[in-house]
Parts: sequence; structure tokens; C-alpha cells
Amino acid sequence: MDITKLILPLSSISALDKSGKSSLHYAAKSGNVDCFKFLLPLSSVNALDGNGITALHMSASLGHADITRLLLLFASTEFPDEEEPTPLYYSTLNGHCDVVKYLLPHSLTSCTDSTGRTSLHLSAKKGHLEVARVILP
Repeated sequence: MDITKLILPLSSISALDKSGKSSLHYAAKSGNVDCFKFLLPLSSVNALDGNGITALHMSASLGHADITRLLLLFASTEFPDEEEPTPLYYSTLNGHCDVVKYLLPHSLTSCTDSTGRTSLHLSAKKGHLEVARVILP
């Protein structure tokens, strides 16, 4: 966290790496809540990397519930490409029950992946019984 505060004045908050990831993407990936909170007001929360992934996708995929909860206060949960997996899809795929609980009120459980599977189908296929119980109405 101290290093983030130290180098930020010397760099551009909008700088991206080769794959289009921002500092917020990396903070979401790391799970460092303090660093994430520091960068959040300075960043574009809905920015997509080169693969169409947002910070919300990253935090959900990796099970960072606190960061996901913070992002849901500011980030869009509507994604332009219905063919791409949603944050709910990624958290279900990886069995992150706490993240699924946060995402459910903001997500359509009827969304399907390219093979027609919903999050409920995916949780059953992966054996994530706790996640399936959370998804079921």
C-alpha cells in the first residue's frame, strides 16, 4: 500500500499494461482491500481489459468478496456482450459462495454461457452444492 502511494504521483492512473489491465484490475486481482479502496475513486470501475474483463470479473473470479462488495456500489453489472461470461458465472465456476451471495441481487441468474448453461447448471456440474443452494429461489 505504501508503495502504491509512493509511485502514484509519478505515474498515470489511467496507464494500462499490454493486455489492457489497469491498476484497479491488479488491485482487484490481488485482493488487497486497502490498495483497492485507495485506487477506486481515482479509477474507471467499468474499464474493460483487452479480453473484456472488468475489475468486477476479476474479484468475483478469485473470490475476493470484500472487493466485489465495494465494486457493486459503483460498477455496472450490465455487460454489452451477452456471449461473454459474467462475474456471477466466474464466481459460480470457482465455487465462491460469498461472492455469489453479493452478486445475485445484481445479476440475472437466467443468463447462459455459450453452451446454454445457467449459473445453476454450472454450480451443479462443478459440484458446488453450497453455491447451488444460494442460487435456488
